[in-house]
Amino acid sequence: MDLITLGYVLKTLLLPPGLFWLVLLAGLWLQRRRRAMGTALLLALLIAGWLLSLPGLIRPLAATLERYPPLSPREVPADAGAIVVLAGGLRRSGDGYDLKTTTLDRLREGARLHRETGLPLLLSGGKVFGGEGPAEAELMQRVLGEEFNLQARWLEQESRNTAENARYSAAILGREGIGKVVLVTHALHMPRAVEQFRRAGLEVVAAPIAFISTPPAAPSLFDWLPSLHALNVFSAVLHEYLGLAWYRLRYR
Repeated sequence: MDLITLGYVLKTLLLPPGLFWLVLLAGLWLQRRRRAMGTALLLALLIAGWLLSLPGLIRPLAATLERYPPLSPREVPADAGAIVVLAGGLRRSGDGYDLKTTTLDRLREGARLHRETGLPLLLSGGKVFGGEGPAEAELMQRVLGEEFNLQARWLEQESRNTAENARYSAAILGREGIGKVVLVTHALHMPRAVEQFRRAGLEVVAAPIAFISTPPAAPSLFDWLPSLHALNVFSAVLHEYLGLAWYRLRYR
């Protein structure tokens, strides 16, 4: 098992629901040996599960990562040389594959910025675990042509994670003499992506999408009722903090 696969395995265990199952098993095991400690751990899991599913608490948590503001095409520097769109996964669709909504949202924003600025597109994403199916960038190119009537100038099809997105994209763009890029990914993911692209030697203009931390126009009772969406947001936030820590250890 290589380090990237190991990272995905650990991520699966440390994010909900894997994390909750680990704590639950630990609590049940402790109850047989130290009943009070095991009961306290199970009670803490119950309380944490409730609090971490409340939108009113999770939005401020997401705001700690959503540090880059939306980018208007008018704000794109004249010396930027390309728009880099990061893949966000594929899904099985019948006998083939389709883009996950995450990837499609990023591709849509890349297409919009391309039309507004004229900057060429680089699509970045390979096969995380190899095997069947296209590289993510290959399918992104197909969708870009069929649904947006556009074509990217470059495809980066070897990367398996964000660090490799940055490294391999920088190699492609370096051969073209491009040192500054507009980077498109989700707002939660942007800090980790910017850090890796800068580490790869590129100057980055962040173009984040899909902000979660934006508060509603008016207070709502539903902000304080449990929501599966809020729990998913917590999982995404925890994923990013774990990713930042792992990358700083692995790719320093």
